[in-house]
Amino acid sequence: MVDCSGVILFKIQNLLGGFKSDEKRNILNQTLLRFASYGGVKASHHGCPIFELTDTELAEVLLEPGTISNRYKMLFAVLRNNMGINYSLNDFLYTGGFSNWWFRAFTRVKEVRPEFGTKPNQAVVELEYYSKIMNCTTPFMPYENFDDMLHLLMFRIGLEFCKRGGKEVSKIYD
Repeated sequence: MVDCSGVILFKIQNLLGGFKSDEKRNILNQTLLRFASYGGVKASHHGCPIFELTDTELAEVLLEPGTISNRYKMLFAVLRNNMGINYSLNDFLYTGGFSNWWFRAFTRVKEVRPEFGTKPNQAVVELEYYSKIMNCTTPFMPYENFDDMLHLLMFRIGLEFCKRGGKEVSKIYD
């Protein structure tokens, strides 16, 4: 099999790079609408005909709005930084734009699943984490066992620097 992805990316870069225009925006808009059937649905449904689904079917396969937004932000960062294609989500906030389609899809799903977009799977910060670690059933000796020290170190780094439930942990304790 011949890998021609580099050639395709080069053609896309030449076609859409440089100054913005309505024609370039429309081409990118159609491409991003096609991307929706991969970037906005659960992995088990990649490539499904997302535009032909009923509201109930769409509610089953659609990812949360925050996840979809992050995927498009990352995609636009790659387009801007690696390919010189200078568009953002705000360039597609018009009738017929892919952002408008997502807004309508979210509204349709919200009618079927009222909890949609309210972070139903939001992580909860465990405030009693230290006592649970020290009182676990297996002996936990971070100062005598390297593996235990490594696990404790990774846990503390994750606790202090990673987001939990959409909030920084250090801000919760203030």
